[in-house]
Amino acid sequence: MTWYFVLNHKPLWLTSNDNQRLNVKCAFSCNFSLWIAKDDKLSETDWVVKRVDRNHNYCPDVKIRLCNSTFLAKVLEGKFRLLSELDLAAVQFLFQIFKIKISRNSGRNIKEKVLRKINGDDIEQFNLCHTYCQELIKAHPGSTCFVESVEPNKPTDHGLHPSITN
Repeated sequence: MTWYFVLNHKPLWLTSNDNQRLNVKCAFSCNFSLWIAKDDKLSETDWVVKRVDRNHNYCPDVKIRLCNSTFLAKVLEGKFRLLSELDLAAVQFLFQIFKIKISRNSGRNIKEKVLRKINGDDIEQFNLCHTYCQELIKAHPGSTCFVESVEPNKPTDHGLHPSITN
């Protein structure tokens, strides 16, 4: 649904009744409303339109609230995995498809979110080192294990490493 809203520049508001139903209304004064619900006969991800009221009159120049850096990061994630860098062609793809302008800050936020999703978060990776040490202690009772952070100015270091002593 987000794709539909952003591509057509329709400023709509989503109201969740519960986990099974959504009510969609126009953000402005037109009388457009749409009721959709999950259909148990199809699958858990399929939605069915239950009722539509009136035609939707909208202004295509309105800034769409759903077209944020999180949505654009999901769109560009596949291109980042292939190209490994955000280049001009990827940004032009967004201009052509969504007819939007991206500021420098939005571009930076998009790039950070995509790279965090592809490469993983540093904090999560550091926490995995602690989990690994705990597993080593369980496997080798009586031993000690600690995670030592390495200073970045030493040229031989490659990051964090677990140390085991008996």
